[in-house]
Amino acid sequence: MQSRMDTVTSLKPPIDLAPSENRVIAKQIELAGTVQGVGFRPFVYRVADRLGLTGWVKNLFGHVVIHVEGDMERVQTFKDTLINQPPPNAIPLLLTEKPIRASGALDFHILASDPESTGEVSIPLDRYLCNACELELSAPDNYRFHYPFIACSDCGPRYSMLNRLPYDRPNTTMADFELCPVCNEEYGSPLDRRLHAQPIACTSCGPNLELATNYKLTLDTNNASIIDRVVQRLGKGDIIALKSVGGYHLICDAANDSAVSRLRERKQRPDKPFAVMFPSLSATHHESLLDRCVVLSDLERRTLMSDSRPIVLLKRRPSDSISKYVAPNLNRLGVMLPCSPLHHLILEKFCSPIVATSGNGVGDPIVTTRDEAHLKLHAIADLFVHHNRAIARPIDDSVVTQVANHITTVRIGRGHGPIELRLPFHIDEPILGVGAHQKNTISLAWGNRLVVSPHIGDMDSPATIERFENTINDLQQLYGVSPKRIVCDLHPGYASTRWASKQNLPCFSVQHHHAHASAWALDAGVNDDSLVFVWDGVGLGEDNSLWGGEVFWGKPGSWKRIVTFSPLNVQGGNRVAKQPWRSAAAMSWQTDISWPQIRECDPNGYVAAAWAQDLNCHQTSSVGRLFDASAAISLNLFNTTYEAQGPITFEGLVEHMRVSEKCVIKRNGNASWIVDWHPLTPMLFDEKITAQVKAERFHAALVNVVLDIVNIVRTQLTFSQIGLSGGVFQNRILVEGIEKELSEQSELIVPPKQLPVNDAAISAGQIVEYAYRRLV
Repeated sequence: MQSRMDTVTSLKPPIDLAPSENRVIAKQIELAGTVQGVGFRPFVYRVADRLGLTGWVKNLFGHVVIHVEGDMERVQTFKDTLINQPPPNAIPLLLTEKPIRASGALDFHILASDPESTGEVSIPLDRYLCNACELELSAPDNYRFHYPFIACSDCGPRYSMLNRLPYDRPNTTMADFELCPVCNEEYGSPLDRRLHAQPIACTSCGPNLELATNYKLTLDTNNASIIDRVVQRLGKGDIIALKSVGGYHLICDAANDSAVSRLRERKQRPDKPFAVMFPSLSATHHESLLDRCVVLSDLERRTLMSDSRPIVLLKRRPSDSISKYVAPNLNRLGVMLPCSPLHHLILEKFCSPIVATSGNGVGDPIVTTRDEAHLKLHAIADLFVHHNRAIARPIDDSVVTQVANHITTVRIGRGHGPIELRLPFHIDEPILGVGAHQKNTISLAWGNRLVVSPHIGDMDSPATIERFENTINDLQQLYGVSPKRIVCDLHPGYASTRWASKQNLPCFSVQHHHAHASAWALDAGVNDDSLVFVWDGVGLGEDNSLWGGEVFWGKPGSWKRIVTFSPLNVQGGNRVAKQPWRSAAAMSWQTDISWPQIRECDPNGYVAAAWAQDLNCHQTSSVGRLFDASAAISLNLFNTTYEAQGPITFEGLVEHMRVSEKCVIKRNGNASWIVDWHPLTPMLFDEKITAQVKAERFHAALVNVVLDIVNIVRTQLTFSQIGLSGGVFQNRILVEGIEKELSEQSELIVPPKQLPVNDAAISAGQIVEYAYRRLV
């Protein structure tokens, strides 16, 4: 059997250490950025050893300090290598570099961290296995063969197991596991890639699995037999709650109609699509299995295989083997590869894709503990797989999609968050942005830094509000920052706004769509006057109407609303979002075009009567509501069970753009315009036109709206960039159509880089918009 000590990182050949005529110098170098939890100190040691330099390196609070001695040329090479050729996932930033007195050190050491220090903090992210660990996992002669918690200094959990900084084992949830003698030797061996690898473990001294019934009865504690039993039970159609990196997954056979439909019934999730996890692509037959089910571009394949292991939204093949209940009525599938060695081992033996969806109840955040899993998932899962490595904080799977030639984030999760950004200005006092009501995140800003939390969720349940509060406290503790003021949404009914108003801190509100536009500007790195389209479901406007189809000109802090859509007068308050027939009915009543299906939705005519008397009605310029209405009319989809169900299904019908009716853009005062959507309604209500043709013509019409607005506004105002923000622009067909048309006119659309276009970016935009208005 191969000894664990035989597995070392291959090093470059030693540099010629012939005597140098350069004089010996000593320097102190401080590096910030992402330099903890990414194997940076071991890397520093190896570079120094290779160059024949002496000194030491140690962690401070959030950064590293290095004392290095040697001849001038090699010290310069040392510094350049650290900054320009860092290990994977490290992003070092030079803080200071100064000459110091040489101490006469004889060799190079990694010193103990200094927990009392202060400095700039960067949080390491969770990463999937590196190639070396994945090879060891599958090598029968390796000591860690099939060990489900294998990791090294280059890979494994980070953010989800970090209790506090500096990033050292005692400050992580691995502190509970005392290293065995051999792991301890690896941990301290300069030439081993597990040198100072905080998640280092083995079967003898590390975390292990437990198989339990849904009544908490332990069935097995042997890792190998548990994996075999899980594979067997998956084959029988069982649903299993499996503890993952940042919380529990619910898994079942993705090809088994009965298993998937039972999961839907038990989870009370009738329509919302599930994600599907495929076996790792290390084997050719696994890659062909994936290619038989979905269509991938090279960029999508690279993203799928990246060490952040996100869910990637991919086009389904008509003949795929996935159950029809996984993503009902949709032509795209959320696909991921194993995100941990445990998932890898299960999929390697099962040899078929599985559903892997968040382990939570309706409207609740993902569960993370054994007791919580049994409490909230016992009526869903047939079997539980636990492990005894605690999860320091919950984190969902990230979701991304390819739009045109770039990857766009849909949900900030494992491997992507927290997102750390640089502000183009300096903030004297820390600010907390508490985000929107749906897809909530929070942001914390201080100095020239802004951090966006991972996905929290829709603020509809007490459990989600508790997670929201925990995330706020958690980010403050990790980064050592306490806010002195809070920024929230203008809407007084949002749970985040209500929470902010109850805190004993100054509280300021920012209009929802201004926050969207400013989030785009921050993420795009744009400071000049720009034209930003913000289309979404709903947001309270400055005039107390409900906005959602806006175009702004200007820059953060001084956005000017220059275009809006003509209002749709909808009846029903908050019910409108889940009853899109109400938007369709409003469209019918406003245009005097008959829609016979109204009788099915409003058999007694109560809604029609209320609308006629303007009772519980509100006017909205929302493009999202126009999508709702169009999908309801075209698909007879009158009620929905998840957000944007109609628009997503409607988008999936589009195969190519068609010549369409054009919306009319009219003057609305001296400096603004209004988009009249009424010309589209005869086509939408025409029962002789198929749903697919309606979808293609509707999407083409909205592409033309953007093109026409750009051409009109450019004659009046100057702008050099165009932004697309708001949930409507998660629509791939719409965005690709816009980018294609505008690229032919040499217009510059700046796509998002890290932040989603949906409400997950609102918390960051709130801070940026407030800062430019009040502070900068």
